[in-house]
Amino acid sequence: MAKVLYAWELGADYGHVNSFLPLAEHLRARGHQVVLAVKDLSRIQSLSGTGDFDIVQAPVWLPVVTGLPEPQMCYADILHRFGYLDYNGLLGMVKAWRALYALVEPQLLIADHAPTALLATRGLALPRMLFGSGFYSPPRTSPLPSMRPWRQVPAQRLENSERAVLDTINQVLARLGMGSLDRLAELFAVDEDILITPEEFDHYSQRGEAHYAGPLISRDGGAAPDWPTAAGPRLFVYVKQNHKYFERLIEQLRQSSFCVLVHTPGLSGTQRQALQSSSLRFSPQPVDMRAVCQDAAAVICHAGHGTILRTLLSGLPLLLLPMYLEQTLNARNAVRLGAAVAVDTTGEAPDFPALLRDLVDNPAYGARARDFARKYADFDQDGMLDSIALRCEELMTDNGPAHATAGTAVSRPQTRHGTATGEELTG
Repeated sequence: MAKVLYAWELGADYGHVNSFLPLAEHLRARGHQVVLAVKDLSRIQSLSGTGDFDIVQAPVWLPVVTGLPEPQMCYADILHRFGYLDYNGLLGMVKAWRALYALVEPQLLIADHAPTALLATRGLALPRMLFGSGFYSPPRTSPLPSMRPWRQVPAQRLENSERAVLDTINQVLARLGMGSLDRLAELFAVDEDILITPEEFDHYSQRGEAHYAGPLISRDGGAAPDWPTAAGPRLFVYVKQNHKYFERLIEQLRQSSFCVLVHTPGLSGTQRQALQSSSLRFSPQPVDMRAVCQDAAAVICHAGHGTILRTLLSGLPLLLLPMYLEQTLNARNAVRLGAAVAVDTTGEAPDFPALLRDLVDNPAYGARARDFARKYADFDQDGMLDSIALRCEELMTDNGPAHATAGTAVSRPQTRHGTATGEELTG
């Protein structure tokens, strides 16, 4: 039996852990111990299946960094906000990760949006694997490319952002007696890079030739959907109350002809009671998405990678309200497929019932979603996970990391394919 450490450092919510749990279960079934180092422990026990694994707090950056240019243009800009402009802060996080490695003694690190966890492995005989949707695995160019390809970003802007990060990284590495990085891309020079996504949802349109393991659907779980008894097409809504249009969306849906089930994390019982109506009901618990998609006509969400894939693979269209850059890129890809409409928060306030009526009544959206579902109907997820687990075992039996850039043991090539309102959603 070997020990695997999964690291989640950056990003919000539990899509990261949910996407990893199927692989964690395959590794456990093969006799390995899996330890989860997660950013947020507050609701981790509510996720189906996490109780079977040891869970620890990941070292994370807590201060809010202000005064940085907006919007974020590249991966280095993200790092600016999480300690990579602060020598002492970054040194502390790296030392904490190294102390965690000494305590857990893993034979493999699986990093999911965990750049500092990767940095902390420099000089250690610990194989590393990147596992995720691709947002956290930028193309290995110098400087790392813009994450807003619809904008003309000066090369000097990207170079300056990356240089600031490299300066801090190299100060930390020098303090630890490690060699410096010449390019930020070297941070991602791992032993295996698993892109768990269909190519249609790669966040980097400029990645070039690559291999994709395919779509990964998180394990089923959550409450059975308790739909209102109202007539009308059923809509499932998974949105947060801090979205700009949350109140407008709920109020317009309350007055619409749709039958609506909503899950909003963190909403109090008093708030739910005040907002509910005969045709709109709130679920206090996460809802089983497989069951939802069997009954719904469409799904409304923030464009999380896992929720989009679950919905499209069920042949349903989406209305998307992205809040962050990663979600904006997901939304652009879904709109490009012709299976979604995305809402731009910088334009006029939307008429949600009209958008949703078009989404449900226009057969083109559902047809494009069903096309996507048919393309991957025969995809063998268990076979993919077995192959990845086998690759993990190969890495754990090797004599230390090879520091390769990517592997091909589990991947299969796909052909790249290919947008709502607003610059960021249309390009």
